[in-house]
Amino acid sequence: MLALVRAHPARAPLLSVCTRALIPVGAGLLEGRPNYASLDRLAGDEAVQVVEQRDVRDENIGIWAGISAGMHMTLAYIAATAGADTTGRAQRRAESCPDGIRHGDPAIDADMPAYIHATWR
Repeated sequence: MLALVRAHPARAPLLSVCTRALIPVGAGLLEGRPNYASLDRLAGDEAVQVVEQRDVRDENIGIWAGISAGMHMTLAYIAATAGADTTGRAQRRAESCPDGIRHGDPAIDADMPAYIHATWR
């Protein structure tokens, strides 16, 4: 697994959630970068800059804290690569509104069920 991660193209996006961020740490990809990956495990690792916040992004690498952060991570990646309206479509179809953040124009998805539109006001 570490060899595969080490072979990851240098500028390609690398996203990770919760303790799975320990994989790029083990592969040496997070040396000197801000990181949140199981704070207690990284507390003594001087090669990694530990940051206590929900998500940490540094250039092409993003680390999200907590297992429930998968949707946050996915929506942030879609927003960064495909724009607000595409993100909004994905968000409404997933029926997920993490942290109250709503992407795109809900009028684009007029065919969505009424209860979804009601939550988007």
